[in-house]
Formats: sequence, structure tokens, C-alpha cells
Amino acid sequence: MPQGALLLLCIARLVAAQEAVPTQAERDLAAKLGTTPESQVEQAIAALDDSLVTAGLARALGQSGDPLINSNRDSAHALLLYRLSIEVAKRGGFALIEANAHAGAGAALSHLARLEESMESYSRALALYRQEGAPASRMASALGNRGNVRRDLGDLSGALEDAESAARIWRQLGEEVGLARVLNSIGLVHRVMGDNRGAMQSFEQSLAIAERRNEKLGQAYLLNNMSELWLAQGEYAFAETYALRSLKIKEALGDQQEIGSTLTNLAYVYHRAGKEAQAEESLARTIQLGRDTGRKIVEAGALGELGLFALERKDYAKALRNCMESVRLLHETGDRMSEVRYLGYVAAIHLAQHEYRKALEFANRGRDMARELGATPEVPSLSLVAGQAYRALGDRRQARTGFEEAVRAIEQQRDLLAGDRFTRESFLADHIKPFRELVSLEAEDGHGEAALAWAERAKGRVLLDVITGGRSAEERVITAAERAREAQLSGRVASLSAQLRRAAEEPAGNTVPHDLEARLDKARVDLAAFRAQIYAAHPELEIRRGDIHPVSAEQAVPLLPDANAAILEYAVTPQATYLFVIERGQPVRVYTLRMAAEEWRRQAAELQEKLATRDPEFASASARLYQALLGPARAQLKDKKLLILAPDGDLWQVPFQALRSPEGHYLIEGAAIFYTPSLSVLHALSNRKQQPGKQGGTLAAFANPTSDWQEAEHEASRLAALYGVASSRTWLRANATEEAFRANAGRYDVLHVAAHGIFDNRHPLYSHLVFHSPAGQDPQDGLLEAGEIRGLDLNASLVVLSGCETARGQFEEGEGAIGMTWAFLAAGSRAVAASQWRVESTSTTQLMLAFHTALRQGLGKAVALRQAMLEVMRSETFRHPFYWAGFAVFGDGY
Repeated sequence: MPQGALLLLCIARLVAAQEAVPTQAERDLAAKLGTTPESQVEQAIAALDDSLVTAGLARALGQSGDPLINSNRDSAHALLLYRLSIEVAKRGGFALIEANAHAGAGAALSHLARLEESMESYSRALALYRQEGAPASRMASALGNRGNVRRDLGDLSGALEDAESAARIWRQLGEEVGLARVLNSIGLVHRVMGDNRGAMQSFEQSLAIAERRNEKLGQAYLLNNMSELWLAQGEYAFAETYALRSLKIKEALGDQQEIGSTLTNLAYVYHRAGKEAQAEESLARTIQLGRDTGRKIVEAGALGELGLFALERKDYAKALRNCMESVRLLHETGDRMSEVRYLGYVAAIHLAQHEYRKALEFANRGRDMARELGATPEVPSLSLVAGQAYRALGDRRQARTGFEEAVRAIEQQRDLLAGDRFTRESFLADHIKPFRELVSLEAEDGHGEAALAWAERAKGRVLLDVITGGRSAEERVITAAERAREAQLSGRVASLSAQLRRAAEEPAGNTVPHDLEARLDKARVDLAAFRAQIYAAHPELEIRRGDIHPVSAEQAVPLLPDANAAILEYAVTPQATYLFVIERGQPVRVYTLRMAAEEWRRQAAELQEKLATRDPEFASASARLYQALLGPARAQLKDKKLLILAPDGDLWQVPFQALRSPEGHYLIEGAAIFYTPSLSVLHALSNRKQQPGKQGGTLAAFANPTSDWQEAEHEASRLAALYGVASSRTWLRANATEEAFRANAGRYDVLHVAAHGIFDNRHPLYSHLVFHSPAGQDPQDGLLEAGEIRGLDLNASLVVLSGCETARGQFEEGEGAIGMTWAFLAAGSRAVAASQWRVESTSTTQLMLAFHTALRQGLGKAVALRQAMLEVMRSETFRHPFYWAGFAVFGDGY
């Protein structure tokens, strides 16, 4: 027989042996081996007689673990069985069985929150599958499962790569069930990447398959995911519809556990939509379901959330009653992690009722338990309540300690949220309070520099998402090896944290391994040290991520070009608003502005409305805000020629350039102005270097892509003449496509876009510039969204957005401005000039031409815009601020 044929025959026999059905004797031996202590697995298999090392035994061990994993009954024992199977398969040379056992071990390790080890197990399985030419379906399953683990580790690029590879295989096989599952996984990755449309598209494709295949539980899961996605976007009607569809399917299936989870989700939808009666009804059904099935954890969870809803309505008696009952039930079940959470709710209820000593009692009880468990997720809220109670009782030292402990815990958790934009935004918004408390505490104690440091630190935390570039932009900055090493280190932190949380959820009496906490601390130190190295090697990466280290008052002074400049940073806290003024040769001055955040919001909106509608009565609103925001520091700011403004919260809505002094002069008449998210960002932006070898010219102008704005076209043509034909290029009308912008914008120093800007108030990252989109020709849709802009690789010193409302963003507490302006900064630009309200075309053209002329004369960006504003202001036709005050410079305005 030819050697090749003999080899094929041997392989075929080996494969057939590995697929053999285990005998009863092999199953009995597998059961006996299943009692082996974990530490003696290798010795037990090594001691077996050669005749017992069979493919059937290896398969029997693996098959014994499968039902434990599928039912999530005993993942630790399942892992032991898979390890035994691996050792038998290794000894017998049964590579396919070994691969299957590694895949099973990957699932068990994932259930045990040992994510790094799970990833390694799936990788070993895939390597063996490739080596042995395993069926493609096994490759697809392992890839999909590894992708899920990579998502949990925060490696979103890797997760998407694995999931998409699995999807390609399932499509080739025509296997719709596997494809539906992996499409769901792809949707989850897109969601945590902030791509809601991509997520919904994947969920819809998966749902279509599940409906076609009549996979009822799969449909319910997908409908629930889609409901959560709509909820995150504030689309409550859609969220409710999808949640109800999910609930209907689960009720038909009679799965009580699944019904409870959907009822709880539905309660959140109702609550967010303001339908409190329906929210309470859903939770009441969940409570009854828990009682009927004897599942105290389900009952306790619903009671606790019912208490939280009551707390938000200030129904303190009901809130306390439900939360205390929840704590009692959880104590009985031994679910200590959840008990810690609801102890925090009880503490917050007492704080809201000014029962400060009781608040301290429950907050400290929860903190002690959290420290014992290593349950850091609950420490920030518990420490915040403790700090607030101590402050109310007059113990400022203990209050400061509580707030600082909350901040430390928040910053520890920050790394675990990398890559998950929505989770990070809500997390940071919910946890900004201890930073604000420390600002006011230090300011009240007369410690101006310390208060400023906390204000900067707060803004530095929230800027993780304000100016974070897209995945592709970041990948262009660091090397593949650096990216892999960072993913490994951050994955280790995520895995150890997950293990610590899982250990904390074990019944009372089980202790958390002390070495686990030490390993987690070391992993965090290793990750921080590595990031310090790559930030030193790639300074640009720090600002693309928004992971910017706060600057001190001393470090901020060099940001002032001379003694005629001043920095004005605002911090809005629950106690007051603070204005920090920094100038050369002087200590930081702190001014306390006694106005509630709601009043800032009202007055800012009133002024914007009066300016945008050309209301002749705008002057009084403008003067009131001038006095409130600048009046206390007026003497210090006298004769300043440059003001660098770092607003906070709703103060971003104030057009400072249009504020009128008591003498009737606009602020812009006395000084140039530009805005920055924080001093730390300005420091990073001003140090941003132009990338070598990328310049294609000075000016790139894109104008009138919708052919309905003739003034914009004239504007671009005149700018091209101003900059010179040799160093400028224009794309007009049908040539001003999104594709042309994407392909060319990165090669120019000045980008001028005279196009409509559409602001999406509910979803700021969907705000977009409107480019021309020839039907069926341009691969893009013509709508360049803020989320897409963040992923571009720009190299501009200035981007000018000569359109409608292009500077506006979302200004919720703790988030900063998420809109087109900051998106361009994230993409690599150093400054953006954009409008703060809907502008008029003729005056805009005049303003833009004057602005660019001043720039060409060598003036700085803020100074050039001031000169242009003054020129337009002198016109009798355009004297009202509506015509000239709409634009501002954001970022590096020097």
C-alpha cells in the first residue's frame, strides 16, 4: 500500500477512535476519576495502566462535564473533569478530544470568572482544531465563545474579529442557529463600542433567523437586548414594545426565572419613561414570583429596586421599608454582594431625611462588608454617603476621608470599563459627586489650588469619553505589540476583578482568597506602569483616549502667553459654583457664585433663545449673566486681553463673548476668548505636534454640498484665493462628498467646512455634517456623524465649521460636551471654530472671510476671531450679537 494511503488510513482510524462511544466500563472509570482532588489530576492520569488510556475514557470525562456547564450547576467540578479529559487525551494522543476538552474548560473558566485562563483554553482548542483539520463547526463555536471572553476582558477589537470569523464560517456552512448566536454577540460588541446602529442591525439579523427557525427563547433574549438598546438611547416606547414581546414569549414558555429577569427590565423601562404605576406593578409581579418559587434573591432584588424608585420619588417610608426587607432576605440567603448594595440604599434614604447618624451607621456597615469582600463596585456610593453625613455633622476631616476613598475606588474601577463607552459614560456621570464635594470642601476651607486640582481631576475623569478617538485612530498610534501587551495586562485586571466579585457573591462563610486581592493590586500597578511607558513613547495616545493627567495651578501658568491673559475655570457643585482665576505672578483666586445649577440652566437657555431669535430685549439677560459669572472677578480681569474659559455643566451653553458689562460693552470688545474642556486638555492640545510628511496643503474647503447655500460656495472660492491656488483646494457642490472629505482632510493644516450641521439633541454622537451623496456611487451616506469623526486621522491646526449649530453638544453633569466640536479634537485637530446657534448666511460669510484674513496676517486663532467679530459688529445691519457672536474657538486658541 502506498505510504500516503497508509498514512490517510491511520489518520482515519485515529479520528474514528476519537469519535467512539464510551463503554460502560469507561464511564464508570470516568466517574471514579471525577472524585480526584484538583491538585492530583496529572498524577492520577499518569498512574493509569496503558490499557485504560482510551479515547472512550477521554470522551466520557469530557461528556460528564458538559451537562454541568450547560446547566451552570457546578463549573468547578466541570473544570476538573475537563482537565482529566485533557490529560488522558494528551497521553493517548487524541488531539481532537483534547481540543474539545480545552473548549469545555474555556466555558467552565468563563463561568468561574477566570477570564484570562478561559481565553488561553479556547486558544489551545483552536490551535488543535486547526492542526487536526477539525470540522468547521467546532472552529466556529470556539471562535464565537472566545470572542465573548475577549469582550468581557475589554478586548473589543479581538472580540469583533473572532465573532466575525465565526459568522463567516457559519454562513459558509449554512448553519443558521450558530450564525444567529454569533450575530447576537457581534451586536453586543457593537453596543459597547458605542455603535448603536451596528448593534441593532446585528440584533435584527439574529432575530430574523430565530423567528424563521422558531427559536422562541432565542427570540426572547434578542428582544430583551434590543429593548435595552432602545432604553439606552431614550427611546422608551420602542424599549417597552420589545420588552413586552420578550415577556410574552417567556410567559408562553413558562420559564419562571426568565420571566423574573424580563419583568425587572420592564420595570426599568417604565421607570425611565415616567410610568411609575406600571414600574411598580412589574416589580410587584417579580416579588410574587420570587415568593411563589421560593427564590428569596429574586424577591429581595425586586424589593430593593422598588425601594430605590420610592427614594427617587421622596417616598422615604416606603423606600426604607422595602430596602430593609431586601437586606433581611439577602442576609438570610448569604448573597453578601447584593446585601452591600442595598445597605447603601438604606444609608442614602437616611441621608435624604437628614438622619445623618443613621446614614453613617448603614454606610459604614456596608463599607466594612465591602472591604471584607473586596467588593469595590459599592465602595464609591457608600463612601460618598458617609462623607456627606460626616460633612453635615461638622466633621470635615472624616468627610474628606470619605470622599477621597470614594474617588480612589472610582479610579480603580476606571480601567475595568475601558472600551465600553455607554457603561463608562453612565458610570462617570453617576460617580462625579465625590469630586464635586471635594472641590467645594477645599474651596470653603480657603484652599484654592487644592480645589482647582479636584475640579481638574473631575474633568479629567469625564474626558475619557469627551475626546476619545475611534478604535482605528488609536490603532494608528501604538504598535501591534504594544496593543497586545496592554490588552493582556488590562485583561488580567478584568479577570482578577471578576474573580473577586464572584468570590464575594459566594454564600456567607466562604472567605475571599487574600492572594486574589494582592494579585489584583499587582495587576493594576503593572497596567499603570505599562500605560505610563506607552504614553511617554506616544504622547498623542493620551489625548486620543482622553486619559489626561490633571495639571496643577503651577503647571497651568505656562498656558498663559503673558501677563495680559487669564484663565477662568468654573466648577458647578451642589453647594455653589466656583470660579477659579489664574494669572501670572498671582496665587489662584477663588470666587464663590451663589446660584443653583438649575438657575444657570434657565438663564443660559433664556439668553441663547433671545440671541438666536434676534430679540431686542436680549441686553438684560446678557447683563444678568455677566454680573453673575464675571462680576465678582471684574477688578482682577480688568485690562486682560485674552481670556481662556473652561466652563462646566450648563455654563457651556453661555456665549461669554456676548455678555454685556454694566457699561454696555460686550466681553469680546475688551478681550479675545477661547474655550477649553479643561486646563489639562489645553495643555495636551497645545503640545500636540503636527505629524510629519502628511501635509498636502494649507487649506481644504468643502462648501455647499447640498446646492442650497450659494453664499457658502462664494465663501470657499474667496478663501481659496486668499490662501493661494498652490496651497489650497476646494470641493464644491457635488464634489463635496463625504468620501472626498475622508480621503483628503488629513492632509491639510486648515479645514473649512461650509455645510449644514445637524445637531441631534437626544443622541449627540449622531449629530452630523451634511455632505453630497450621489445616489448609488458614494460608498458613504453623506452624513458624517460625530461618532465617525472621532475615528478620523486628522492633522489640522484648525477646523472651521461654518454651518448651523455645529458647536453644540450634550452637557449633562459629568460628561462634558459630546458633539462635533470635541469629535474633531479627538480626531487630531488642535482647535475648532464652530457656531453655537443657527447662524445667518450673509453675516457668516463676512465673518469667515475676516477671520481667515486675520489668520493669514499671522494673528492667533482667538485674536483673529475677535477681530472678525468686531468688524461685523461695526455694520449697522449686523450689530445684533445674533450675527457675530455665534462662533467660538474651542481647544488651542493661541
